[in-house]
Amino acid sequence: MKKIISLILLILTVLSSTACTFVKIPAPENPETLDSVILAQSVNLGTLEETDRQILSTEDAVYKTERAVVAIRVQPIGSDSASFGSGVIVKVEDRAVNEYYILTCHHVIESMGNVRVYVPDENRRNYTDADYNPKYAFSGTIGASVYPNSQISLVGGDKESDVAVLKLTLPVINNLSIEEVPVPVDNYTVRKGAEVFAIGNPTGSLPNTFTKGYVSYVNRTASFIDKGTLTLLQLNTDIWRGSSGGALFNMYGELIGLTNGGRDLDLENEACYSGINYAIPYEIDGSLTENGFINVARQLIGTATETNYGYVSGRKSKPGFVFTYQPETGILSVTAVTENSISAKAGLLAGDVILSANGTPTTDNAVLSSVISSLSVGDQLTLSISRNNGLTIENKQISMTIAQYRFCDTGL
Repeated sequence: MKKIISLILLILTVLSSTACTFVKIPAPENPETLDSVILAQSVNLGTLEETDRQILSTEDAVYKTERAVVAIRVQPIGSDSASFGSGVIVKVEDRAVNEYYILTCHHVIESMGNVRVYVPDENRRNYTDADYNPKYAFSGTIGASVYPNSQISLVGGDKESDVAVLKLTLPVINNLSIEEVPVPVDNYTVRKGAEVFAIGNPTGSLPNTFTKGYVSYVNRTASFIDKGTLTLLQLNTDIWRGSSGGALFNMYGELIGLTNGGRDLDLENEACYSGINYAIPYEIDGSLTENGFINVARQLIGTATETNYGYVSGRKSKPGFVFTYQPETGILSVTAVTENSISAKAGLLAGDVILSANGTPTTDNAVLSSVISSLSVGDQLTLSISRNNGLTIENKQISMTIAQYRFCDTGL
């Protein structure tokens, strides 16, 4: 019997919400009604009783799960190049029958722009741009505006955990059949040596590709140039560029991870070698922490509104200014302020000399960075500054409140 869990849901510069670009959503490329049958699958974010579980052969496990994985293409507005990734279809309780969510990695969609999702067809194929049937390709746009009528839209993204959620709103389709794939039982724990397999879209042109291996290490701390430091499952299962956001399954056919790192993902990073690959775990240390993809997805979906994207509570926006310390003069000054950031709204200007932060003298970059890093959402940052107005030197205080971070914030 299924127990359904409701899905309720320095470097010193900061990108403000205005980094997102307002774009016009393209007209749907799919007809409103289709004669074909989409036989996809979805992961139902609930759990199974222990007695309902059964270890499967490799062939049966792949057959049971492969149609839950989609291919994703993102083309930034004004760019001729595109990036590719993968995702996992998720069915959420208490949603419209034609609404599904797609779990993926934040770094797959963070470039924003036109997005297309390719769903497996009745023959278990998963098309790409080079060879696709438009009946199984769904389009949308990721930007600052929220597009409720888009076939594919962004629910929310979280850079710190590298998790993002898209929403798939299917047109009216005859004979639609989407099966469910389970997540682990409540007390399931991933152990070193567990046999696992991944399904994704390596190179961006080989969708629905299967690779198999083992869990090499549980809760490995790994640092990446483009994603920061994450706690992940380490695998010897091959994960290539384009497979990010794809599914990692155990041999019960249960979703236990989202693949997000392989040896060609970051060729300059020593963490990525052949046979060393990574996946975002379902949960960490047996509890629903902010870094397990299940809890991040719940928060992104639960906090999304009709006018703005979802977020993970407690993630903080950075102030939005760049500063530089000059040892020869002993001066720490502001070199740039991001438009519409909290520091810009508070009145901070490029050229201001920062004397102290929250009462602490800013004797170098590290001091100011430490003060900013110690703050939480809702905390005040007060800078004592000296400003050269041309004829006079003015000393004043600039105060701002650290805001909740929301990827591609619309401000609404």
